[in-house]
Amino acid sequence: MSTPRSTPRRTQPSVIIRGGKYSGGYADNGASPARAPRVPAAPQPSTESLQREIRRLTDQVKDLEESQRTLTDTNQALFVIINMLREDMRTVLDRLDRAPSPLPDDDSDVDAVIIPPVFNPNANKFYVVTKGRAPGIYTNHAWATHLVSDLPFNDSCWSAVDTLEDAWTIWNTQRAVRAVRITGRTEGDLEIYGPAAFQLPPRQNRRRSRG
Repeated sequence: MSTPRSTPRRTQPSVIIRGGKYSGGYADNGASPARAPRVPAAPQPSTESLQREIRRLTDQVKDLEESQRTLTDTNQALFVIINMLREDMRTVLDRLDRAPSPLPDDDSDVDAVIIPPVFNPNANKFYVVTKGRAPGIYTNHAWATHLVSDLPFNDSCWSAVDTLEDAWTIWNTQRAVRAVRITGRTEGDLEIYGPAAFQLPPRQNRRRSRG
């Protein structure tokens, strides 16, 4: 009697992965490999942007060159003006050297004389000094009061009017009654109060005020 042969049992081949375990079709060695973070690459400038930058820098260079030319031209112009002024100064100095001296040849003393302020026929106010250090008609308030300052009451008289015609009326009236007088003058005061004489505007101003 023969013994029946047993059918050999098929077994799956075992898969051995060194250093890890096989589980469900993938190997797990217990740790995932570390990966370095990705750094995004810097965008490369386009050809158009580079051309714009080149044009901008070129314009700046042109502006600087133009500014330099302008400064050069200005310096040259100033140099020419300075030379012209120097020549004019030399001419004036030469004329002064050749001009006759206004001082007398002798050693006599000459008193300095102050010149009254210029008369303005178009002024808004006119000041008539009939008693003072230099009677007359003025358009400078400070000068008119200066001529009567610190004088006694009977030796000073002045008034202010709006028109030159009124100023002449007052002056002529006071002259008619002999009320115009020079008062308060002392020796050597020419450089303080000017000439000891009547100071009146030109007659054409008087005629213009009447017209």
